[in-house]
Amino acid sequence: MVIARHSFVLALVAASTLVACAGSDSPSASGGSGQGAGSGEGGSTETGQRPTTSTSTGFGGDGGGQSCSTEICDGVDNDCDDEIDEGCDCITGEMQACYTGSQETRGKGACIDGQQTCDDAGKWGPCDGEVLPSTEVCDGVDNDCNDETDEIAEAVTCGMGACQITVPSCANGQPQTCVPPAPASTVEQCDGVDDNCNGTVDEGCTCTNGSTQPCYSGADGTLGVGACKGGTQTCANGQWGSCVGEVIPTAEVCDGVDQNCDGNVNQGACNLANATSVCGGASGCQIGSCASGYSHCDTNQANGCETRHSGHSNSLATAEFLGGFSADSFYGALCNSGGTCEGPVVTRTGTRGRFLTIDAYEDSTCAAYVSLAFELSVPAGVDYDLYVSGDYCFVDPSTSSSVKGPGQMEEITVWCDDTFALDDSFYVDVEVRYFSGASCEPWELRVYRRAC
Repeated sequence: MVIARHSFVLALVAASTLVACAGSDSPSASGGSGQGAGSGEGGSTETGQRPTTSTSTGFGGDGGGQSCSTEICDGVDNDCDDEIDEGCDCITGEMQACYTGSQETRGKGACIDGQQTCDDAGKWGPCDGEVLPSTEVCDGVDNDCNDETDEIAEAVTCGMGACQITVPSCANGQPQTCVPPAPASTVEQCDGVDDNCNGTVDEGCTCTNGSTQPCYSGADGTLGVGACKGGTQTCANGQWGSCVGEVIPTAEVCDGVDQNCDGNVNQGACNLANATSVCGGASGCQIGSCASGYSHCDTNQANGCETRHSGHSNSLATAEFLGGFSADSFYGALCNSGGTCEGPVVTRTGTRGRFLTIDAYEDSTCAAYVSLAFELSVPAGVDYDLYVSGDYCFVDPSTSSSVKGPGQMEEITVWCDDTFALDDSFYVDVEVRYFSGASCEPWELRVYRRAC
């Protein structure tokens, strides 16, 4: 618009110059005469010519030249002072594009230029038709001219609990309405959610399904003492379940554990087998003494006095068969007399009484006797006696028993002499009978025979 204005002014100047030149060069032109305090030259032509000089008191001639007037904003030096449109910002009627907003917003979104027109005073008028930035609204237009459309569309939330939803306040240039859905269930599911959308979570529920909490139902002051410990409850159907894993006080047992959770482990009844026993705290029940006829021979106190010394008798038990052995010794007119004691041919050991049986055979064609000898080694501190019975002929000692006392060797011999060359075989029942005392060492029974 500035270029257009300058072109307009130059055109007017050129036109006036041509008029002036035409007046001065024409042969028929003649200047008028002027009057005044000073001298001046005037003249007139057909077309008129602006005087080139004048004084403040001179009068121009009455020729046909251009006259001077008040300067107006028209691109012409109206007042003939060699200055064009002084005091004017523009040429009257001239127009230009305009924008009064921030240049960062010009031409963006809804913002467009307006148009200004130069008024008679040479001043630009208002910027008509321009659109400046405005508050952003939901209309699909970039109202605030920042290259973003409807960016003020904040989310809108409505509804309660499981029915709560959030929607944008503006979509596709249209304001949106938030309408919550109906609840999927009118009954609370005890899941930590307001299922019925009434603003209250899990009403009627004691707990949230699947949640857990520590628990303990024992007496106050016992949790964490001795064996007592807490457990865990799990919520199901809105209610707490049982306390799983808890240990509460129970009757004290002497096993080194504080079952009643009073801080004392030296409590609890002790009833070890075949013994009087006392509670030894962390060591459990300890043997005080063994009952009569019993010994504690292993390293396990919990077994009590596990070794029993009393045992079988010939009236209450089936005898263990030791076997049959030739046990004759020959003598007489046709045979050499004598023989030796051979053996032991069989042995047995034990820590309790036992009932045994053995056969003695005559295995000779000579006149002979048949004999067996029994020896019982008894350990110190315990008294086992030796008893025999059977169909033998003679016994030594005559009582058929040996009862010498604790730790003593018990001995018995039985035999039959030859009876007119008949078979003198026999059997012997043998009893190792416990009498008193105790020992973990075993007795040993040895059986000897007479050999031919």
